[in-house]
Amino acid sequence: MPTILELIAPQGFEYMSLGTSLTTGSRQGVNYGFWITRHAIGKADTVPLVEEPIEGDMQPIDQQAMQDYINAIRSVSWWRAKYGATLDETKLEGRE
Repeated sequence: MPTILELIAPQGFEYMSLGTSLTTGSRQGVNYGFWITRHAIGKADTVPLVEEPIEGDMQPIDQQAMQDYINAIRSVSWWRAKYGATLDETKLEGRE
C-alpha cells in the first residue's frame, strides 16, 4: 500500500504504514497474500516461497528473511486490528 500511495497521492500527503514504499529504496514489500522485491514476486502462503521473476536476471531471495518479514508484518497488522494502538501486556496474560 505505501508504494501505491506514493504513486497516486498528492505531494505532501501524510499516511501511516507498516512498510515503506518501493519508490523510496525499500527492497521488499508484503501484503496479506503476496510479497515483492525488485526482481521477483510470489504468494506469501507457499512453503517454500516460490519466486516468479519480474524481469531480467532473478536474484534468489533469502527464504528465511522474507518469511520472517511476512510474519512480522502480519503479526503487527493483526495486533493493530484487534487491539488498536494500545500496547498493553495484560492482554497477553494467560497466553503462551
